[in-house]
Amino acid sequence: MKLPLLIISGLLASCGSQQYQDKAPIETPREIKAFIDICIKESPSFINSERKADLYGISNLISLGEGKLGFNNDQSLGVQIKPNKECVITTPSQNKKHLTSKFMQAISNEIESSTPKRVPFKATVNGQAFIFTHNRRGGEAYVMLKK
Repeated sequence: MKLPLLIISGLLASCGSQQYQDKAPIETPREIKAFIDICIKESPSFINSERKADLYGISNLISLGEGKLGFNNDQSLGVQIKPNKECVITTPSQNKKHLTSKFMQAISNEIESSTPKRVPFKATVNGQAFIFTHNRRGGEAYVMLKK
């Protein structure tokens, strides 16, 4: 009687621990990493965002009135910065279903808050309120706008 119980309990124990071993880490897409580095970490002023953009191959930003705009060499990653107002990372359209949820999760991890359910959403970063959204029309735009 004890042998079947030992076998069953051993099987149950291995099933319970195996579910954690099989989970692969979810990789954060490059454009969302860029958003975190260039926008979130440099908020609320975005003063050093241009320097951070250079780390992603986005250099020689051009001035557009109160903001700056630039792309990497193959135009697969772009940035728009308006100091003290907004920061946007752009890419061409992507056929990836979960980009918005990864975007929301990455922000909540970075600012240590609960994950929002939908975009746009409001969050406070470094004492300043921002509106975040992911616009997929005509490409991918990850937006952080001072409220």
